[in-house]
Amino acid sequence: EDWGDSHARCIAMLISGHGISEHGSRGEPLQDDDFVLLFNSHHEAVPFTLPNGGPDGWDLLLDTALEVVPPEPNDPVPIAPPPWSETAYIVQSRSLVLLSRSRKLG
Repeated sequence: EDWGDSHARCIAMLISGHGISEHGSRGEPLQDDDFVLLFNSHHEAVPFTLPNGGPDGWDLLLDTALEVVPPEPNDPVPIAPPPWSETAYIVQSRSLVLLSRSRKLG
């Protein structure tokens, strides 16, 4: 019903790494991390309720409202923010946020 709302200024999308239809070289099912994309085109900040991040929470990959880009995983001195374990993330005006949740294979 929100698709027809002409006043909607934000959208969130969960991209599951569990739904990959291809298989690995040994026939094993492939899995990737889960990702959440949060878009806010409104002129005010908007809080988004996040899916459960699991025991390790969500990792911030990108927030276009921040002046600092999160480091690459192989950076010599990682200064990545701690995992986001809150139930909501406030996306600043006219910003995009990308979060990931690792799928650890045991």
